[in-house]
Amino acid sequence: MGIYKIKTKLKIIWIKFKIGLWPVILAFLKSYKHELTFSAILLASIFIRFIDLNSVPPGLYNDEAVLILQSIDRFKIGPDMLFRAGVLGFSHLFGGNHLMALRFFSAILGVLTVFLIYLLGRLWFNQRIALVASFLAAFSFWPILVSRSIVHANIIPVLFLLMMIFGSLAFREKRKSYFAVLGVLVGLGFYSSLVFWLIPVLFLPIFIYAFYKKPKILKKYEKEIFVFEILVMSFMLPGVIYLIWHPEIAFSFWPGPINLAKNVFKSLLLFNIETPAIWHTNLKDEPLLDPFVGISFLSGFIIALKYFHSTKYQFLILGFFASLMPAAFSHNYLYVFKAVGAIPFVFIFSGLAIDWTLASWAKIFPFNKLAKALAAIVFAGLMTTTAIFNIEKYFWAWRGSPEVYQVFNEDLVAATQFLNGLPNESSKYYWQNDRSNIIKALETKEMKEVSLNSLPELKLSSNKNTFVFSEADKPYLAKIQEKFPGGDVGWYVSPYSKRVLFNIYTVKGS
Repeated sequence: MGIYKIKTKLKIIWIKFKIGLWPVILAFLKSYKHELTFSAILLASIFIRFIDLNSVPPGLYNDEAVLILQSIDRFKIGPDMLFRAGVLGFSHLFGGNHLMALRFFSAILGVLTVFLIYLLGRLWFNQRIALVASFLAAFSFWPILVSRSIVHANIIPVLFLLMMIFGSLAFREKRKSYFAVLGVLVGLGFYSSLVFWLIPVLFLPIFIYAFYKKPKILKKYEKEIFVFEILVMSFMLPGVIYLIWHPEIAFSFWPGPINLAKNVFKSLLLFNIETPAIWHTNLKDEPLLDPFVGISFLSGFIIALKYFHSTKYQFLILGFFASLMPAAFSHNYLYVFKAVGAIPFVFIFSGLAIDWTLASWAKIFPFNKLAKALAAIVFAGLMTTTAIFNIEKYFWAWRGSPEVYQVFNEDLVAATQFLNGLPNESSKYYWQNDRSNIIKALETKEMKEVSLNSLPELKLSSNKNTFVFSEADKPYLAKIQEKFPGGDVGWYVSPYSKRVLFNIYTVKGS
């Protein structure tokens, strides 16, 4: 009888739930389906960008170390000043130069990029384009990789998106506050990347067209544009003065006409053909986009060209080419990082193509429920497949490659972490080599650099003394043993590659 009563009560509860609460839940899900979908996308992007951030990537590559040291030791006006300020701020906030703290700002910028892509897509187009573009940006290999790396170009997509959002709001609502925010954003851009110094040249044709063809529009916003111009010039002034005193910096950006043409050509190949085989920027030489996103991007670009007479499509296309300028003016092969500013445009183009395809299918079969269901299944399947493919590509294929561990200096990073973990009273030493910047960038305790020149004058402290040597510097261990005999030799083995990363020599002072 007891079991029967329990079953009866459960049935009554279920009936009440179906009659009362269930319709309310369904109505809520239906009313806020777009907001709930985007919330899930945003939460996924946060998880993907912060999970294991202290260990993936598995170390620090030399350019990251240089940027960190510049942020700490020689903080000054420059095209990446804003990003370096963010890295420095979070490093102090988290109490040291450990990898999580140093990468935190990049990860935040990566999440902000996904969020702002959604806002711009919804503001300029529709919910579906906004959701598709933000989903692809959240799960694609390229945005994941750069947002988990210490790359100053990470700030460019955020500023581009904020400029386009506030620019749209400024002209729609004719509010001086929006023009003021836009002026501040453009001003901050001058201290974020070279691209913002070149934007006026690229967008000059639009302003000339507006001046001659639509003078009434400029007249209508005369006061608001004046506020914008004053703020932009105020921000530009310190940078202009700095360049006047250091003209060699301005000229150093010019790679020459041949290299410029070569860089432009190679930059356009990045998305669908190939990238330079540099392991910290990609998985070997694979294109940045998977086949589904790559085809969608090209199709969306063609659609934008078709509607180029519309202002928003003009800004999309010109913004895309403007974002490639750092890669075009590059003096090295780091095109993947230099082209980071193109991320919003690439995925919005992809969203345009997918939205156009789904809308066209719906027009062909307006009343066929089976056709609509088939389209939904194919669409969901492609989106799920591309997400799984890119997640596996980053966290398994790329992360597990021996070349990645090598280029990210796994040995010296592990050696630095080992020395940082020793007691304060222990004296810490490392052997100087051409990668010593890695140790200098990550050290949180006092460490001394030892070389053949400094060895004759080196004296041990009275406490415990610990030396570390990379495998390449192992021959110098014998020289330390000869000068300071009686110590203990050890080594550290990588938990990933199972190879010896560095050697340890511990000796007590006299």
